[in-house]
Amino acid sequence: HPTGLRLSPGEFAGLIPDRAWKRRYYAHAAPYMQIWYPIETLDVAIGQGAVLATPLQMAYLYAAIANGGTFYRPYIVDSVVSPAGKVILQNKPVATGHIPWSPATRQVVYEGLQSVPTQGTAAGVFRDFPIPVSGKTGTAQISALTKDTHAWFVGFAPSDHPQIVVAAVIERGGEGGASAAAVVRKVMAAYFGLSHPLPQPPFRVAAGAGSPGSPGRSSATPSPVTNPAPAGRSAP
Repeated sequence: HPTGLRLSPGEFAGLIPDRAWKRRYYAHAAPYMQIWYPIETLDVAIGQGAVLATPLQMAYLYAAIANGGTFYRPYIVDSVVSPAGKVILQNKPVATGHIPWSPATRQVVYEGLQSVPTQGTAAGVFRDFPIPVSGKTGTAQISALTKDTHAWFVGFAPSDHPQIVVAAVIERGGEGGASAAAVVRKVMAAYFGLSHPLPQPPFRVAAGAGSPGSPGRSSATPSPVTNPAPAGRSAP
């Protein structure tokens, strides 16, 4: 669903497909096309299949993870002030929901996100970065017609007292642990006033950590805020 950010012409809702959606989508196709197979549940759980999410939605989610579980409606304009100095509009954080997780689940999520920049698929990019970062790479398949992938990285820092969340998507940028993570590192370095350059490429991790189907590779499905084309869809 939309995050509530005021945009024109509007914000797209994304998609988490389910059985009902598939029946509607393939209503005029052969009956077997309308069947929801068990493997599709697993595809959706890791962001593949017909899942759609905008970079804004991913930043919105990670901000909630970073603050302990509360969703806040995002906004761009802090305030509107008249020429006379009168505040016409003052935006403030508005809570819109909460992640329904237990303390044990929350701890597992935090530990996983902390490990990606230190020993996982983004360890090469964040090597020697002086501030602890938590986040996750994504390597989103586009279609069965190309081997190109969209690169994702979404993260927050510092891990123990988060101040900033950054979401980066590089269309056809390869693996998220390289191009997208490098962008996030640069943004975070600028935010914290650091001058630490990127490590020398190539940014690689242990063998197998980023191979298809391994625990080190995820496929968040990208789409720009204004055009939710199913860019992250796996093979039909």
